[in-house]
Amino acid sequence: MGAILFQTIFQIFAGTEALNSMVEEILNGVVERMQKDFMPIELKKHILGIFLSAMSYNAAATLKYLEQRQMSASLITEILGLSNKQLRSEYEKRLIVFGLSAMLMSQVLPISL
Repeated sequence: MGAILFQTIFQIFAGTEALNSMVEEILNGVVERMQKDFMPIELKKHILGIFLSAMSYNAAATLKYLEQRQMSASLITEILGLSNKQLRSEYEKRLIVFGLSAMLMSQVLPISL
């Protein structure tokens, strides 16, 4: 799938509207992968990182997408459930901080959060 590639693309185009027509399609693919039976922790971190990067790109659109699928609360729980031992690199830690910060700065926060 190229999880890190999608993270990078969302980060590069943050603050633009360049990916607006593709956000839902990209996140649909990510959700599809999340629903498969087994996911190693490394892949799980990268997949969560896509959602965090999408928050940095466009928090409102990402939250709307998650709310429509009733995923907001469970995704945040997954993210906050990662331990420091699982988050080995500074990049992973910063990705969480930037993604959650973008979410909290969104104009509209879902009630589920």
